[in-house]
Amino acid sequence: MKLHIRLCISVAVLSIMLAGLNSALPTPAYGETPLLSFYERLWQKAINLKEEGRCPQAAPLFQVLINSPTPYAPDALFHLAECLEMEEDWPQAAAAWRKFTHRYKDDPRMPGALFRLGNAYRNLQNYGAAIQVFLHYVSLDAPLADLAWEAIGDAYMELGRYEAAIRAYNEALQVSPTPWGKRNLQEKMAQAYLKAGDFPSAAAVYEKLLSQAPDLCYRAKVDYLLGNVLLQMGRAEDAYARFLDAVWKAPAAEHSYLALIQLVEAGVKVDDYQRGLVDYYACSSYPAACGAAVMAFQRYILAHPKDHKAEAHYYAALAYRTAGNYEAALKEWDWLIYTHPRSSLVPEGWWEKGRTFEWMGDLDQAIATYRKLADLHSDSPYALKALWRMAQLLERQGELRAASEAYLKAAEREKDETRQADALFQAGLALYRAGDFEGAADLWDRLNDQGDPRPARALFWLGKAAYAQGKFSYARSHWQKAASEAPSSYYGLRASVRLRKFEIAGCRQLPPSSPPTDLPEKLLTWVSVWSPYDDLPTPCRGIGSPKSRSPGEIKTSEPPHSVRAKALLEAGLRREALALYESIRREYQGDAPALACLAIRFLGEKLYAPSIRSALSLIHMAEEAGAPPPPICIQRIAYPLHYANLIQEEACAVGMDPLFLAAVIHQESLFDPTVSSWAGAVGLMQIMPTTGQGIAKALRWDDYRERDLQKPFLSVKFGVWYLKRQRERFGDWLVALAAYNGGPGNAARWWEEAQGDPDLFVELISLDETKEYVKRIYERYATYRRLYSAS
Repeated sequence: MKLHIRLCISVAVLSIMLAGLNSALPTPAYGETPLLSFYERLWQKAINLKEEGRCPQAAPLFQVLINSPTPYAPDALFHLAECLEMEEDWPQAAAAWRKFTHRYKDDPRMPGALFRLGNAYRNLQNYGAAIQVFLHYVSLDAPLADLAWEAIGDAYMELGRYEAAIRAYNEALQVSPTPWGKRNLQEKMAQAYLKAGDFPSAAAVYEKLLSQAPDLCYRAKVDYLLGNVLLQMGRAEDAYARFLDAVWKAPAAEHSYLALIQLVEAGVKVDDYQRGLVDYYACSSYPAACGAAVMAFQRYILAHPKDHKAEAHYYAALAYRTAGNYEAALKEWDWLIYTHPRSSLVPEGWWEKGRTFEWMGDLDQAIATYRKLADLHSDSPYALKALWRMAQLLERQGELRAASEAYLKAAEREKDETRQADALFQAGLALYRAGDFEGAADLWDRLNDQGDPRPARALFWLGKAAYAQGKFSYARSHWQKAASEAPSSYYGLRASVRLRKFEIAGCRQLPPSSPPTDLPEKLLTWVSVWSPYDDLPTPCRGIGSPKSRSPGEIKTSEPPHSVRAKALLEAGLRREALALYESIRREYQGDAPALACLAIRFLGEKLYAPSIRSALSLIHMAEEAGAPPPPICIQRIAYPLHYANLIQEEACAVGMDPLFLAAVIHQESLFDPTVSSWAGAVGLMQIMPTTGQGIAKALRWDDYRERDLQKPFLSVKFGVWYLKRQRERFGDWLVALAAYNGGPGNAARWWEEAQGDPDLFVELISLDETKEYVKRIYERYATYRRLYSAS
């Protein structure tokens, strides 16, 4: 829905706004001008609405401030333009950015506004206007000249003016600060040359890129692109040489597969083994490549019956399995195992044979295969993997005592202390599930005596075993010890639950959590106790004073890359800015004073994720140094309550503790509303687009769009709705969390296996990511309660 703003707001509407604000905010202090107080509160209300993603509600308030006789006017216009941009109302966004650049030419944000005006014109496909705006930008000697020249080049490409585009890309190339940026520009130049029909120049650019390739995968891409240009130039032999270079040097690259297709279609001879290898790597994305891989390996084996590589059977089996032909895959594993007994691939062949039986659903044969692997190749790392997997499958089959024995064998062979402890714990857990509580307790006693690297785990489960045997005083003693020795750990907290000293609460009123005005001094004083320094590092110099009203007012000198990062942020390129800020944080990793100052600096810029990471790193450094406990103020930067009003509103609407919701958001996104996961989850609550569509339908959210998931208010509302639904289905918050992360189908299976025991449920989660997710949120929730619960 387009966002349309009335330039004039009626007295009646203003009266309603004033009434609403007066009811929601404190009255002016003694001596404060009522009109200024109104505008100040109007400003804060508008900013809060915008930060929550409620731009349609914030925009009219910004419009009032734009026309007001107050210092808020330029800020209001800038934020209004951002709102229009966020809503993709490009005509009005362009108008607002144009107005800002005309009215406030001396404003330090004017270059950023110009850049965004250019982008608005590009989205309106007004490329001529975009070019003029970006040319104005580069004339200001602004930090993002490379991106502006690139945008000019892109606009010229859209207009079909390829020579002008090449000149623009070349200008960008001269000032681009990164190697990958330079490579991207050269690729665009090559495309422009191709569009202009200048094939020799395009080829020259690609040849230069070959010499700059940072890895073989990128080299394969350039090989493929250059080969196609050479074909168009009539240089077929040179083109085939480039395609072959890709096929031989980077068989796993997608462009190598595309190059192979060109070679095959041209009738060029390609080694069958290498051809099979390239096809195999492509077959997960290109199903037809699976069959081609198998045929190539078969031709290779037939041509070399006595001296072919064992790898040919290995990759042929994988290709068959990917294509779903499990029987053929099993035959290839046997060919590998029995005709190449001295190959180093044989243990892995046994392992993959077992995995193939699992894919077929034949768990008995899989277990037998893993057992044989463990017996025949006991020194191989795959033997240890086989013992673990065999134990897990035996558990799934209900053969719990056999599973315990397999885990014990794994524990005997493990050299890693943590994995050895995990195997011993799992052996005990299998006996516990079998009803052998005494046998389980013996193993957990042994684990506790040797030292469990996972705090309080053995103690907690010793308590569970004692309780199951009716030894209630022993159970209580173990739980008290677990809660005392590791009070903030997952198992220590679960012990507190059993002692009725901890539970996930319901709705509560969140306390004010603004940082103190002397935050920099408090932090640096604490840091100096355990990490003395002579001179303040770059991020700290001039870091404010006790009179600073907020972290946003802290003045610091600019760390490396900070000028560009800030320019990216003002130009609306938030993700690029965050990536650069994160690189700044990594530059100072291990420098305690710098991390303290960066935590404050990022907080002031509302860059919540890098602020949190800086604070967490600082706290971790302090723990390793044996430092005094960090001040509450730095702990609250590490575990903040951003979007507090929103969290309060949505959590309490369903009877959830807002601090529990804050812990979920902390785990999911570190309070960054723009973050996206590798799997495609989006926003504060990391909701998958398909899940978002389903929730929107259930809530009858008619004007829902996928990009709305980046709006904090909607992401939190949708996430809370989904989490509440899982809580209602399973009756337990731990299970609801597992369903949120690992899927309700998996959660239902684990919950059924656990027979209603939430502690056993967590141990039975078979996805490591989901198990850690549940435990971490539980621990974070306890931290939030400690930091923000009323005394």
